[in-house]
Amino acid sequence: MNKTIAIGCDPNASELKKVLISHLKSLGYETTDYGSDNPIYAETSLDVARAVAAKKHDRGILLCGTGIGVALAANKVPGAYAAVASDAYSVERSIKSNNVNILTFGAQIVGPELAKSLVTIWMNSVYEAGGRSEAKIQRIYEIEKKYSPIPNAFRGKFKKTKLLDLEAVYTANVFPFDGHLQVAAGSEREFPSHLINLATHAVTQIASGPGGTMSLVPVPDSANHLVSVMGLFPPFISNNAGIYLHSKDNGNWSTRQVIDLPFAHRCEFLAVNEVNYLFAASCSKHKANPQDWSKAGELFVVAVDKAGNSDWKPTLLLDNLVRNHGMGKVIINGVETLCVSGAEGIFAAEHDGENGFKMVLLFEHEVSEFVYIDLDHDGVDELVTIEPFHGNTLNIYKRQSGDWVKHYTSTLSFGHGLSAGKFNGDSVIVVGNRRDSEALEFHKVLDLSKGLIEKIEIERNVAPTQTKLFHHEGTDYILSANQKTNEVVVYS
Repeated sequence: MNKTIAIGCDPNASELKKVLISHLKSLGYETTDYGSDNPIYAETSLDVARAVAAKKHDRGILLCGTGIGVALAANKVPGAYAAVASDAYSVERSIKSNNVNILTFGAQIVGPELAKSLVTIWMNSVYEAGGRSEAKIQRIYEIEKKYSPIPNAFRGKFKKTKLLDLEAVYTANVFPFDGHLQVAAGSEREFPSHLINLATHAVTQIASGPGGTMSLVPVPDSANHLVSVMGLFPPFISNNAGIYLHSKDNGNWSTRQVIDLPFAHRCEFLAVNEVNYLFAASCSKHKANPQDWSKAGELFVVAVDKAGNSDWKPTLLLDNLVRNHGMGKVIINGVETLCVSGAEGIFAAEHDGENGFKMVLLFEHEVSEFVYIDLDHDGVDELVTIEPFHGNTLNIYKRQSGDWVKHYTSTLSFGHGLSAGKFNGDSVIVVGNRRDSEALEFHKVLDLSKGLIEKIEIERNVAPTQTKLFHHEGTDYILSANQKTNEVVVYS
């Protein structure tokens, strides 16, 4: 336990608040004071309740004349559970039976010594998980999720900045390159690919074609080379897709195909023992028509040096990758590992010493896109997925007794562009819908154990294809390829 307590009050209770802050300090707890000047106590209650619900503090204390008003206000925030303190038995059971995380006092009802005694009892009490009250508490959480929509705290507060107009934009990536943080953007159609300098917003065209750009990544440690998947046009119809090398010489860019890989879909680099390996995946070996998935795709690997040199003769790692859509790097047992997803699940390409790479199945359900990330700060990564291919659900799984157990699910429509990370200090998930609302969604994790997630539509009718969370010069950003509006944008 971090032993941090959020505390706030209205002007009627400022003296009692000082007493309790001093008492909590004597018990070994740190406090964060959310103020006492606002007579509209609901505002202070909201600040404390949001902070506690978001797990910024272990518990909270709110004070007003009776303790009733601040409790009513705090209980409007999902994930905040407030009870009025007046006697020792009720205070003890508020935790043991009801798992409250905010205690409220009435300064005109409870004196300083009694308040200190009740705080001591409360802080020494813990919830009796699995006890006779468990079913009752779970029912309260179910009712909360159904009838108390989580407030859209960020609605209207995102700032949108357009970086580029690009017809049928599909690819959006961000990475350091040539001494600057750059955004890479490519089109799903026959249009050029670009780099955008985030410091100056200067746009550089790196390839005039062929388009159909699915991935665009830098060669590690190089300021002159990028690699992309190009030639895969919707709806998965191109036999001429492959891996392309983009090289800069004296400020001029040139592009050439280095690997002929029909229906190539994703590529990414992984460094192992100071060797840069390029992984490339295809969604199918051959398609007679867009609906034909009878021929499984493949995963290949090839070593590439920082000068962009390679024999470009890739090694086959996996030949049964149906409907590949996801590819990303994951930390497994402390080692960065390349993973891919498809109809068979999620596979990891684990390096096996002198024997190269071996494929390991990590998750046995059809997955379109995935992210491994520690959302609840317990030191163990959760698994976030879009399921199935171009799927209709966003899911969060936790590892329990060796199995992945679903803790959250949310409806999508043609789910696309999954990313996750930190945004303003909170664990968040960003995902797009390419149909129906065509919304870019923001999911803020409040309490994963209770399935409390703050879901916000950042913008509708934009149909995002790829997203990325990143930090730049003191600000957190969400990068999105908004295909419906032909825009590469960042939100902050």
